[in-house]
Amino acid sequence: MDDATLAKASLIVALAGIAGIAAVSYTLEPESTFIADIDGADSGKIMKVTGSLSGLSQRDGNYFLTIDDGSEIDAVIFESDARKMGGLAGLKKGASVEATGRVAVYRGELEIIVQALNVLSN
Repeated sequence: MDDATLAKASLIVALAGIAGIAAVSYTLEPESTFIADIDGADSGKIMKVTGSLSGLSQRDGNYFLTIDDGSEIDAVIFESDARKMGGLAGLKKGASVEATGRVAVYRGELEIIVQALNVLSN
């Protein structure tokens, strides 16, 4: 094989590998985690929790939730993400939800920055 053919073949294989990794990463969904099992080592990880809303408020288009599955964690849905979710006007305290998002530490406390919210019952 000459150098040009080898370079083309290498590029094709590399691009196919990148496309495969991207396709798999879009289909993977995090498993549901108990809130009590989340700690500071999870900061930056995408996690999914299921529980009831024991706290709910809205300020400046942002939603602030407290999710309770026997343990509690605060969660925030920023205005831009709330719009992508089609608005959350019907969301009520006591609703059963499944929240997926990035774990973060804010003012020394764990929270989830919600990227997807599934209302199981309202």
